[in-house]
Amino acid sequence: MLTVEGTAVKGVVFMNRIFKVIFNRNRQLVQVVPEYAKNRGKEVSESRKGGVRGLAKVLLTFLATLMIASPGYAADETGSTGSGSIGTSTATATVSQVVIQAGNSITVGEPVTDTEKNTITYTISANGDGTITDGNTGLVTGGKVYTAINNGIQTTIGSLSTNGNYIRTGNSVSGNLVALDTQVKNNADNITKNANDISTETTARETADNSLSNKIGTLDANGNYIQKDASVSANLSSLDTQVKSNTTDITGLKDLSNITSAGETGIRKQAKKAVQVTATGNATVTTNGSKDDGNTLTYTIIVAHNGEIKAGDTNLVSGGTLYTELRPSNGIYVNSVNTTAANLLALDTNLKNVIDAIGLDADDTTKSYTSKLNKYFKVNPTGTAVTDAAANGTNAVAIGPSAQAGDTSPLMRPHRPPPLPAAPAARPSVTTPRPMAISP
Repeated sequence: MLTVEGTAVKGVVFMNRIFKVIFNRNRQLVQVVPEYAKNRGKEVSESRKGGVRGLAKVLLTFLATLMIASPGYAADETGSTGSGSIGTSTATATVSQVVIQAGNSITVGEPVTDTEKNTITYTISANGDGTITDGNTGLVTGGKVYTAINNGIQTTIGSLSTNGNYIRTGNSVSGNLVALDTQVKNNADNITKNANDISTETTARETADNSLSNKIGTLDANGNYIQKDASVSANLSSLDTQVKSNTTDITGLKDLSNITSAGETGIRKQAKKAVQVTATGNATVTTNGSKDDGNTLTYTIIVAHNGEIKAGDTNLVSGGTLYTELRPSNGIYVNSVNTTAANLLALDTNLKNVIDAIGLDADDTTKSYTSKLNKYFKVNPTGTAVTDAAANGTNAVAIGPSAQAGDTSPLMRPHRPPPLPAAPAARPSVTTPRPMAISP
């Protein structure tokens, strides 16, 4: 607050007055004048110009500093003399006493006197030493306000060290807020859509559930494993559990892994009762045990083996009897200690040797060995022209009245002399000799 005390301005009284600022066209400068000063009024004398100029400078400096505070200030009245007015063209005034006091947050500098211009200059400045705290009445600078606001924002909001899903460290607070606002709007739209979709799906499921309930029906009473008041899923779960248990039991019964002692006894009894053993012929059956308990029942089957190896015998024979039959006493080629196969092989070998010795063809199986032997050893053929009369072959011998040596065909028969005259009858006791032919 600025108070001007004293009255020694000739012709002007500054007592509880309001000043105004005008532009003096004659001087081409801005001047401070009382509010009642007339525009283009009477020119003041040169003697008063210096005082008016000094006062104007002081007031201009003060008003320029505190223009936002108030349109004007007035001083307490302490008495004054003189009269006059200040014109807008020229004016003079004499200041006898000017007192400038500093109010709150105002500093008044030391007066600077310019004798040449006959002015006294007071520098009035506002102190910016106030603090932004509750109850503080001091003035603060714009820098302090900016720092306080910025620090408050940083303290309240904090700072980003890394990028988020929608905000970025390089963005401003407003930019990140816009990004968040956009995403929140999208989320809200999606939530609304999801809510509508869920409502639609819920309605559809309720309709389907009602339809399914109508198809399934309801239980009038509890079952063995299902309950009428239980849900379908709960009843299905109960049935599933029981089916699993039954399956396990059935599997155990199938491989008899879970059979109990009582079960084993029952199975044995049923098995013994199911088995019937009978004997026929030379067999006999004996038992050891009972069919009415869980113990083992043993069947013994005995077969008689006292048969003989002979025609018409139906009894079984023992191995000893068969051995004796197949292992006779020793012979020329058969040995009792040899097996039947070994003895047969010995006979086969020796028979082959005999056939080879008499010159027979062992591979010719179309004729019997008897007919082959008769070809070489012929006794008493029926006629000279028959096949058996010829003693063909090497070392062949034919004996009898019709025996011939060589080919028996008519062309090949040797010439015979005519028969001799009949001889007298022989005596009965004398045997007539038989002719014999020997092949060369």
